[in-house]
Amino acid sequence: MAGYFLAAKMRLFVLRPPLVYWIVALTIIVVVMFIHGVGILIPTNLRVYFELRKSEPDLAKVQPLMRR
Repeated sequence: MAGYFLAAKMRLFVLRPPLVYWIVALTIIVVVMFIHGVGILIPTNLRVYFELRKSEPDLAKVQPLMRR
């Protein structure tokens, strides 16, 4: 971050407004997708995986998890 401000002050690297808005929008999308994947998808898939690895999996328990 400090490198960006130093380069901007020296006029070596200046982001123009349309490009800055795209970068901010993409960063927000990536953060939301990361939180969704780590917070919702991975735990649900692990629950399903561990349930299906049992000798007698309870499919009635798996179905609601997969609908989520």
